[in-house]
Amino acid sequence: MTPDNETAQARRSALLDKISALLAKTQHNGCTEAEALAAAELAQKLMDKYGLSLAELQEISSPADACEVDVTPIGKRRAHEVLHLSPAIAFYTDTRSWYNRHGLFHDNKGKWRKHEHGGIILSYFGLSSDVRVATYLTNIFRSTLDTEWGAFWRRHSKTSTASCRTARANFMCGMTYRISERLCDMKRAQSQANENNCREVVLAKDRIVDQAYEAVGIKPRRSRRGQRMVADEGAFEAGFAAGDRVSIASGALSGRKNE
Repeated sequence: MTPDNETAQARRSALLDKISALLAKTQHNGCTEAEALAAAELAQKLMDKYGLSLAELQEISSPADACEVDVTPIGKRRAHEVLHLSPAIAFYTDTRSWYNRHGLFHDNKGKWRKHEHGGIILSYFGLSSDVRVATYLTNIFRSTLDTEWGAFWRRHSKTSTASCRTARANFMCGMTYRISERLCDMKRAQSQANENNCREVVLAKDRIVDQAYEAVGIKPRRSRRGQRMVADEGAFEAGFAAGDRVSIASGALSGRKNE
């Protein structure tokens, strides 16, 4: 390995260590929302500064070795609605996603493994840093969805003509639908930018992940976006508005704005 390659490898290892530390700083692990948002923004800045360059991506000779799988539990018998965001998160982070209802997942060699959670798990596949950011965004979005839903239901539970379950399904559908739209729009704008060979980097990542995905032979059930429900139009519109309010900038997310 040449000195330049050794330096690049050390830089990537340091990046992954930093992102791993940031991923641990979630509200589920006791940090505040402000700390979680700061960690998300810092993760994006690290990616922008230390992520693989176009030249480094073009030098990858074994896509399967460059990619990995990461999983996150999203429910026991019933999947959390963040599942409906996973296609957009995968698109935004240049990864592939799927889920399994029995705690099973493919490792980066294509072999089945059993997760200790045993319930429904969501998997992301791609370059190491992208996968970790996808998992982190999933956890942050899950918390944001629950926070917005809780605020809505506290205000409308006594006047709603729909059941809690119906209202939640429609609210979450509206919110995930709008956030998905925004993530996809942001990614398309990013891939069309001329700065730092952004489009070429995105295309190179897609090629590497596609080749690795095929080489590993993963053929799981893909995550799919839920169909729009209109049983409670008011809840859907409220969820859509909540998804529009959520601030998505430089990887940081926040809600409850302008309300």
